[in-house]
Amino acid sequence: MQKNYVVLITSKTLGDGAVELGEKLMSNYLIALSEGEVLPSHILLINTGVELVKQGEKTVNSIKMLADNGVTVLTCGTCLDYYQLKEQLAVGQVSNIYSFRDIMADADNVITLG
Repeated sequence: MQKNYVVLITSKTLGDGAVELGEKLMSNYLIALSEGEVLPSHILLINTGVELVKQGEKTVNSIKMLADNGVTVLTCGTCLDYYQLKEQLAVGQVSNIYSFRDIMADADNVITLG
């Protein structure tokens, strides 16, 4: 089941502190989200969050599972350009801040992770 909520991911890590722990926590959250009964309508990735959809990242499988179950995955094109990752996008579509603005404004709830 999908609900009209958005997950905005602003970093490749979850929480502050040790980077390795933050990466593991983000990966675990995405696995748990993909296994959940209630899915978001969108996942929006900005800043270093775009690294989560880069070819070869272990988070790609969970995000791909979400996309296969109807979740729209959008990645910031400006961020992909900045980090020179546009050619390595493994799942989802390239989007922009204007789309992100509109999607978040229309959502019943926005959950920010990063």
